[in-house]
Amino acid sequence: MSKRLRRDRAGSFALYEVVLSAIVLTVLGCFTVRMLISAKNTNAKAYDLYKGLSEAISAVEIVKSLPHPDGLAETDFGPGYEVLAIGSVINVTGRFDEKWNPMDSDRPEEEVCYYVRVKVGPSVEPDGFTEGSPMLYRIDVEVTRVAPYVLEKYGGYQVFSLEATKCFTSFAK
Repeated sequence: MSKRLRRDRAGSFALYEVVLSAIVLTVLGCFTVRMLISAKNTNAKAYDLYKGLSEAISAVEIVKSLPHPDGLAETDFGPGYEVLAIGSVINVTGRFDEKWNPMDSDRPEEEVCYYVRVKVGPSVEPDGFTEGSPMLYRIDVEVTRVAPYVLEKYGGYQVFSLEATKCFTSFAK
């Protein structure tokens, strides 16, 4: 009788080991999945920084290549960009989807994942300047991700911001 009692205890001990091992593996699996998602988000943020920096530098170079910012047009930037002049300030907005493909303005706002916003305006008010006098312009570029990353609650993540200046004169070509 004592041999049979020992065998039952040994079998029940093995069942506890299996249950305990399953619980430990489940907890470790949850941490592993969380770490993999965090690594994926970090990789996505690094790629967004790369693409955002590329778009921002391109936008600044386009603005600086013109003889005057009033000559900015949507064709200078390519598809997905809109140019709007309000007084002496020129706003350029680029819209992109999740894979950084340019989006036309006729597609719905819900599909937009990234905005590239360029603001070009005089750094001081043109008080007392004549038509041909040099003028210092600020070029502000901001790249924003609207959609949240995986397992994040909120979007609106600023990927990159850049400020530059250029002196536009009638003598510059």
